[in-house]
Amino acid sequence: MDGRAGPNHDGRADKATIFADKLSIVSSLVFANGGLLHPPHFVTKVLDSSGNVVYQHGDKSRRALAPEVANDVTYAMKPVAAYSDDPLADGRESAAKTGTQQLEGSDLDNSDAWMVGFTPQVSAAVWVGTAGYEKVRNADDRPVYGRGLPGLTWKHFMDSYLEGTPQAELTDDVKVNPKPRPHPSPTPTEPTPTPTEPTPSPTPKPTKSGP
Repeated sequence: MDGRAGPNHDGRADKATIFADKLSIVSSLVFANGGLLHPPHFVTKVLDSSGNVVYQHGDKSRRALAPEVANDVTYAMKPVAAYSDDPLADGRESAAKTGTQQLEGSDLDNSDAWMVGFTPQVSAAVWVGTAGYEKVRNADDRPVYGRGLPGLTWKHFMDSYLEGTPQAELTDDVKVNPKPRPHPSPTPTEPTPTPTEPTPSPTPKPTKSGP
């Protein structure tokens, strides 16, 4: 789902922003499909008045990424939605990424903000921006970041779309190079000393003095 509508951005940022929009959507779909790219299409099927199929979309996927790479990118993006305060309802797993395009000359404002993410059932991308290259602010006149309006919109759509559907898990494994994954080191513990009973000193025996 791409929120872009209306005229394109003006100026040099135009091509970069549109490219980022398309790239974010396509890459999300590729990761969700295990590295396979399915060309986008608008019409899936056309029926005539009698219910006969007169057109059926024929999907021709191709491999864009090694499945191991798609797996590991998915693994890396699993914590993002929850970390961004946009977790899906009922603890449903997702893989997501926020993004912004900083406004040139500003240390605070952005001209565009995204939230892109997927579950095994659906992938969605949300963009927030304007028709021109200018700062975007929310209702409180604060800068917009990916976790804000885009993230909240993405979460609302995903929760609504997936409501009533079974939860499906995403990968918990690293495929490309699992060995370097850090494991917590055991905390060394000092041995507990065993208490000992004090040994009593021998009682001196009286000795006889000389005659």
